[in-house]
Amino acid sequence: MTAVGKAGIEREYGWKDWSVCSTGEACFKVSQPSRAMVGTNAGVFDGGNGLFPGGGLGSACWIFVYQDSAGWHYSNAGCAQNTGYVPGLGAHVFVTGGCANFRNAPGLSSKVLGCLPNGAIVDVDSAPVYLDTHIWWHLVGRGWMAHDFLVKPHLAVGTFTHYATPTADSTPGGITTGPDGNVWFTEEHANRVAKVTITGAFTEYVVPTPNSIPVDIAAGPDGNLWVTEGNADKIARVTTVGVFTEYATPSGSSPEYIVQGPDGNLWFTEYGTNSVAKITTSGVLTQYAIPTPSSGPTDITPGPDGNLWLLERIGNKVAKLTVSGTFTEYPISTPASFLQGIAAGSDGNLWFTEQDVNRVAKITTSGVITEYPVPTVNSLPQLITAGPDGNLWFTENYGPNIAKVTTAGVITEYLIPRGNSGPYSITTGPDGNIWFTASFISEIIFLVP
Repeated sequence: MTAVGKAGIEREYGWKDWSVCSTGEACFKVSQPSRAMVGTNAGVFDGGNGLFPGGGLGSACWIFVYQDSAGWHYSNAGCAQNTGYVPGLGAHVFVTGGCANFRNAPGLSSKVLGCLPNGAIVDVDSAPVYLDTHIWWHLVGRGWMAHDFLVKPHLAVGTFTHYATPTADSTPGGITTGPDGNVWFTEEHANRVAKVTITGAFTEYVVPTPNSIPVDIAAGPDGNLWVTEGNADKIARVTTVGVFTEYATPSGSSPEYIVQGPDGNLWFTEYGTNSVAKITTSGVLTQYAIPTPSSGPTDITPGPDGNLWLLERIGNKVAKLTVSGTFTEYPISTPASFLQGIAAGSDGNLWFTEQDVNRVAKITTSGVITEYPVPTVNSLPQLITAGPDGNLWFTENYGPNIAKVTTAGVITEYLIPRGNSGPYSITTGPDGNIWFTASFISEIIFLVP
């Protein structure tokens, strides 16, 4: 059973077996065969994919098999970094159009008791049963549902899925994965913070301060979301049910990008006061002035060295900032590059985008910079994130593309089939896909990496 399932997932996902993997490749291994569950002519076991040799940046996988007179066969698999995407407690229903039937017993001839819409959350309390060419699971308080509706579909690499925000012309800005397994983002023109499930169900929350222009968002160590309000000079803490607590920053500070730091605080850039600030989860604020005057601080990220790293758009520098407030600045040799986004890569370097010179670059923790040209001319590369595959992913605002860059600097671009969509902020979602905001058309889109 396990051997058939392992061969099946490696074939479908294009992974190698862990035993024959090379450094940096995405590979698969079975966790513990003894944890496999076998029901009636059906079974499931778990494993994981990740980058060899450490296994980082991967996700857990559940492999489903069934048995007939010819033996065991691979059905499909579900891989994610959070629960809810395969049969179990808190499973999601996945259906395109209409709803998914549940029945009084396994099998297509069993009585239909009702149906559940896409995104419904259910609890599975049985071992699998294979009947009528389908695997079936029992749902607590419901009945039996076909396996097809309880595993998130595996889309082909490079596939885009798009969801329009409920509020028209909302101009989505920053985006991040929340602690609740949803994708959270800001809506700058709508003055809202919103979340979307991986199946496309939205909930929007109005920011208490009118016309605050919520810019960026980050998950905090306290289980909340933290948001910069660029026009209101405030930082907002938002619970996963949408309760806001706002904290004032200095007048004219214009807080922009925010991230959870290595010290458990939230760190953000203040464009208006040329500072970087940190705020504790209880709301205590500390500011640190950037040595270069009028540097134009933009994006910020934690580095692999325990420091914060940020971009100085006008100063044309990358800066390292210790958690005690000491800056080290590294100038970019290419003039007027207009730095935009930065993220830590799987190679131990920091990767960033240079909008006006159409490049993506990396900087070592000792300050050595290497630049790579983006294939599409005048693409305006924007924000960047670490992907689940060990690569970096960034948006090209006027590509309009989503681009992947390997740690060796090889760039692959994916054209967004939505016209002049304005891709902007980007994150790895809880489902292992690449999620981004399309600010020009007010959509949230994900790409299968």
